Amino acid sequence: MLRRLFAANPRNRSAALLIVLFAAIVAATEPVLPALMKHVLDVGFTSRRDFPLWAVPAVLLGLFTVRGLAWLASQFLTQWLTQNVLARVRSLVYGQIVHAQLALLQRESASSLIGAAVYEAQLALGMIFPGLLTLVRDSFTLVALFAYLLWVNWSLTLLTLVILLPLMVIMRSISRRAKRLNAQMQGAAEETSYALEEGMLAAPVIRVHNAQESFAARFDTINQHLRRMTVKTLVSGSSTTPVSQWLSALAVSVVITYAMWQSDVSGQHSVGGFVSFITAMLMTLSPLRRVADIVQPMMRALSSLERLRGIVDTPKELDTGRHAEERARGELEFAAVTVNIGAMDRPVLDGVSLQIRAGERLALVGPSGAGKTTLMRLVPRLLEPTSGRLLLDGVPLREWSLHSLRQQIALVSQDVVLLNDTVGVNVGFGEAVDEARAWAALEAAALADFVRGLPGGLNAPVGHNGSQLSGGQRQRLSIARALYRDAPLLILDEATSALDAESERLVQRAVDRLMEGRTTIVIAHRLATIAHCDRIAVLDEGRLVELGTQAELLERDGLYAQLHRMQFSTHPAREWVGGN
Repeated sequence: MLRRLFAANPRNRSAALLIVLFAAIVAATEPVLPALMKHVLDVGFTSRRDFPLWAVPAVLLGLFTVRGLAWLASQFLTQWLTQNVLARVRSLVYGQIVHAQLALLQRESASSLIGAAVYEAQLALGMIFPGLLTLVRDSFTLVALFAYLLWVNWSLTLLTLVILLPLMVIMRSISRRAKRLNAQMQGAAEETSYALEEGMLAAPVIRVHNAQESFAARFDTINQHLRRMTVKTLVSGSSTTPVSQWLSALAVSVVITYAMWQSDVSGQHSVGGFVSFITAMLMTLSPLRRVADIVQPMMRALSSLERLRGIVDTPKELDTGRHAEERARGELEFAAVTVNIGAMDRPVLDGVSLQIRAGERLALVGPSGAGKTTLMRLVPRLLEPTSGRLLLDGVPLREWSLHSLRQQIALVSQDVVLLNDTVGVNVGFGEAVDEARAWAALEAAALADFVRGLPGGLNAPVGHNGSQLSGGQRQRLSIARALYRDAPLLILDEATSALDAESERLVQRAVDRLMEGRTTIVIAHRLATIAHCDRIAVLDEGRLVELGTQAELLERDGLYAQLHRMQFSTHPAREWVGGN
């Protein structure tokens, strides 16, 4: 997954090579300081000094200038690379949201996808690339320092390694315990937060049941567990520094003792050489600790990227058709269509056969769960039938290109989706905004006068999901969008449900005019809105049980007549004709 993201931009490879180069430059400067110190201490304070005084600050400033510039360059390129790949991740996830099979959006919640694209990817990539930089730079640094140590005194270097490796294991163990306790503390904090939220949500029920003391005792148990875990974590974290300092002092004391013994026996060490060796040895401790600590978090970060693979690798919508028309006639046919979803006991649609003539207005009614919404979703191929065929103008939908097929369809749903943008952009919804067409659509939806009164008119913002508009205005803006599209197929999911009586009358009249010459499918939740439909199809438990005009269905005294009587006699029966 990481390789695929990395390879998406050819410049990423160049950036990675430059990062390695600058990391190598930083590492190469590390042993220069102890080497310089050795020479200064050995000859700088004697008559044998072979350099001018100004050379010391010149060399030190030059060394740290080169080191600082290389460090900054490597950090900048690492962040540039991280953000490049992160932007690619967000684009891939958003591309899947708009192009992948809708099973992805049914499998993953909105918060889950947002978390994967923004937060999880940010945390993972924010660890991986800086972690790789640390790993490369510190590995080079250790190679450079140990090469210098071996050159200065190979036997003392081997002793240093024998001492340092067990110390690193001990420090690693202490660090792991601290991380484990920190994770447990976070879990306890989340449990406490959930208990607080639960108490707030259940506050009325707790009072009615006189359960205040029981819930308070339950919360106190959770709260005390958090207190104990917090104390443990803080103590463990605080002990890391003195323990590491004590172990470092042990290592240094052993090395100093051995070096002094070596000097007594053979006179091998000068003061400068010894100070240089100790300095270089101490300089290895930080990179050793960082290299040891960075590997496991990087492995976890790489594992978290695997979750993105499941999202990015979700198959895209099947689009093998090549048939295209500029404007279809609008004749629809459902031929023995069956839809099975998951492990449901019965099909959502069971062998539905239905022909809708071009320009016909057809209403879909039926009890909740009858399959009305499922039938509607089949037309733009948001859902594929398990068996059977759908045809538009005699051509199977699978043979139409998705773009051309959906170009023939306008949809108005009860669940209005508005962009956090202008009125004009929401009317066009992906199309270039033609102001004359937009105003005509707004006029037909009885919204033009309201929009003219807004500062900016068509350029007025509507807010997050239309927060600046009332419910009725949001619905009418959605209707204006469908009218602007001017498609031969119109799907209305109770399009006037959110309107007041006067607006509903105006919009219904405009919609009636605009439905002329268009094939219209109306998913009806209120039977009063389908009086002008040519025919009514009644669904029940996924089957088409009745089909005819309203007068014919009332005369048959079947399911439609029963629903009609229930809805017009009592309000609670409304739920019978809602839902799917």
